[in-house]
Amino acid sequence: ASMTAQTGTQNQAVTAPQTQATTQTKPRSAAPPRPEIQVMFDLISRMGFMMMGATGIIYDNENYRLGWQMGSGALCNAVGLTYDAGMDLYKLDFVNHDRDDYVSFEQVYTDNVRPLIEKHTGFYLKLF
Repeated sequence: ASMTAQTGTQNQAVTAPQTQATTQTKPRSAAPPRPEIQVMFDLISRMGFMMMGATGIIYDNENYRLGWQMGSGALCNAVGLTYDAGMDLYKLDFVNHDRDDYVSFEQVYTDNVRPLIEKHTGFYLKLF
């Protein structure tokens, strides 16, 4: 299946960028992700990672942590998402190395994760 990009009134098939973006948005770690990590990845979505220009996506199965570097133009340099299994809540960390700034939100409900990421990165995670 190929993705189509609309330019004016013509549709053009876009295949190479899709392959590149798919490669960039796969998390890297030695062990396969635990189900909790996969839920966190799915919460943001592959499209969300692509729209943020996320790179260096890593996860830590032991601490239920997912992290990535942001693309250019973002309001922060890196984001960390941690799942608290005991409380069924999330922790979000936003790091901006340029301004030596660090913002953390604890006890975040699932439905607030995406809006917080959008607000503090400056990128939308979905098209609509």
